[in-house]
Amino acid sequence: MELTKEQIQYIDHRLENEGVKYWDIRIEMLDHIISDVEKNLKPENTEYEFKEIVQTSFVTLGWKENFNGSNFPNTDTDAWKNI
Repeated sequence: MELTKEQIQYIDHRLENEGVKYWDIRIEMLDHIISDVEKNLKPENTEYEFKEIVQTSFVTLGWKENFNGSNFPNTDTDAWKNI
């Protein structure tokens, strides 16, 4: 199922709030999460279920903990080291 503009913005804002500040890194992560969410989301899913699917995608990507302040602490640093 294709995501709406609002759903994509939700994911992007979530990435930014989790500490992924650099646009080039965030857009790559956004693409991976959107692809994962689209293959798991069904038209009958509620907004709450959408957010659960997004959370599952974050965990699959390597996000640790939950909404209690954890983030992607080394994502930007590690990405720049690879470049």
